[in-house]
Amino acid sequence: MKRSIIIPRGLQKDICRIFGLSQFGAWKALNYESNSPRAYKVRKYALENGGIYNEDGVMPNCSIYASEYRMTLTFPCGYVVTYDLLTNRIWKFVNNQPVDTAIDLDISTFHTIVNEALKLSEGDINPPIKNTTKR
Repeated sequence: MKRSIIIPRGLQKDICRIFGLSQFGAWKALNYESNSPRAYKVRKYALENGGIYNEDGVMPNCSIYASEYRMTLTFPCGYVVTYDLLTNRIWKFVNNQPVDTAIDLDISTFHTIVNEALKLSEGDINPPIKNTTKR
């Protein structure tokens, strides 16, 4: 499954200028073809400036568990969103601590909450840092 970040018109030129990339380099970062520290920064910048996730059929950076009456979406770095169909309630957790609860929400509000969690989880992913210390 292919995943990418769709960005508003004109943002790619800004990304190229700010991060010193060619258009192809920006494309590789936004389409997860590159996983360098700079690519992580490009994706974070794109999401902060109007970019949205696009993936064929599945949410990126997310594990989904569904039972008959409950759905739980788990994101990297400790973000969890749970929807209970019986009570029509949504819980948000960070590092197993409840941070918010919402009642009587429609599917578009649930979608908004999940997208917020996606953006937060992508922004918190720390790329591996190479040790450049010579011994």
